Amino acid sequence: MNNIFFGAAKPREVFDLKGAWTRRHAIPSKQMERIRTGALVDENLPSVWLDGDFLNLKRNLRLANRSEATGLASQLCADADFLASHSIVDYSALVGVFDADTPLTLCQTSWEAACGTRRYQLGIIDVLQHYNMKKSFEHCYKTKCKGERNVSIVPPAEYNSRFKAFVMEGVEYDGISYDAMILGLDDNPTLPLN
Repeated sequence: MNNIFFGAAKPREVFDLKGAWTRRHAIPSKQMERIRTGALVDENLPSVWLDGDFLNLKRNLRLANRSEATGLASQLCADADFLASHSIVDYSALVGVFDADTPLTLCQTSWEAACGTRRYQLGIIDVLQHYNMKKSFEHCYKTKCKGERNVSIVPPAEYNSRFKAFVMEGVEYDGISYDAMILGLDDNPTLPLN
C-alpha cells in the first residue's frame, strides 16, 4: 500500500477492488447504513474496504472530465491485459479517496485524479499470483464441489474481464457513467476511446 499512497497524506477511505463480491465485505451489515448516512465515523472500522463495501456504499470514482475517465480506462485496461497475458490473477485495484485539498505525492505506480470534494489515487497491487495447477484446482473445487458463484479465483482471461468491468462500472464524470460514455450517450460522443 505504501507504493501507491506515497507520502504523508493518508486517504479517508481505501478500497481493495477485485471484481468479486462473494465474501468481499469488510464492513458488517449493521454498520453499513450508519456509514452511508454519515452517522458512523472512525468507530473501529477496517482500514481497507472491499468490493461489497464499494457497492453497498454506492461509491463511484467521480472524475472531472472525459479525458480523465478515458485516461484511467486506458491505463487500467493496459495493465490488466498485461497481467492476464502472463497468467497473473488475484490482483486488485487499490483506490484511495482523499479530500480534494489534500496534497498528494504521485509515484510511478499509481494514477491520480480529482473532482469536486474528492481526490483519488489508484494503483494495481498483488500481482505475484500465477494461475497455476493449484489455482485451477481451487477454482474447480469452489465452483463444482461447493457450488459457489462469483468465486474470486477464475482463469486469467475471465479474471481480467471481470476486474475491468467492475472497476470501470464505478467510474463516472459529470454524472455520466463510463458505460454510457462508451455507448456515446455523453455530451461528446465523437471523442475517441482508447
